[in-house]
Amino acid sequence: MKRCILVVLSLCLFCGFLFAGDVAVFDDIGFSEDGKTYLFGQYGTTDKTFRGFAEIYAVDIESNSFKTNGIYRTNATEATAGKSGSSVYEELKKKNSTWISSWKAAPASISEILYIRPYNTKNAESEIVVRDFEHSKVGNTTQYTFKLVPFVEGKGASVYSSFYITVEKKDGSGKLIDKIVAGSPDVKRRGISGYAIEKIMCDKTATKFVIVVEKISEEENSAPSVRYMVETFVLK
Repeated sequence: MKRCILVVLSLCLFCGFLFAGDVAVFDDIGFSEDGKTYLFGQYGTTDKTFRGFAEIYAVDIESNSFKTNGIYRTNATEATAGKSGSSVYEELKKKNSTWISSWKAAPASISEILYIRPYNTKNAESEIVVRDFEHSKVGNTTQYTFKLVPFVEGKGASVYSSFYITVEKKDGSGKLIDKIVAGSPDVKRRGISGYAIEKIMCDKTATKFVIVVEKISEEENSAPSVRYMVETFVLK
């Protein structure tokens, strides 16, 4: 089987993070059968109160926005005290199984995963270059460049931040095919001190894309925690 070759350019590095706080687990539920929607979940257990939490989202890929009635959550409360995040997540999926099944979603295959952040790495690359042999014509390998640009104001629990990701698609000769900006730089997120690209996926047509972004959350009197979000878009 052909495999994508990842070429990572560490032109600019984020500061590394070591976590004592809770770290969510990301679940790739997948692209819907029609390729227009992406579903994902995340779950975990709070580090001090030991309460499980779980979330499921459905995102419209073209508009990069949540679908109507596309968010399901079980918050960390007394009712989830002592429960693992995985068990809370399984309960949430079971409760909404009909809705999830209606999308006929399938996780990305190996050939559709363009990038995965190296496990347990302390630094996050701000620019990632990917050569996709799987979806390219022989002798004309498609190349993608993803660059995450963060903006951070303040410190600790009072920090505010935003980001955007520039995306370029070029052919084998280096000719630019398409270029877009993913993300919402005008959206200031309170309590988020950093971002990192965790995973990049495409659909079977290699025209619809999902970038999984790790968020570093700062809370008062607590260690930093990790949550996930996605940015979705369409390329030519």
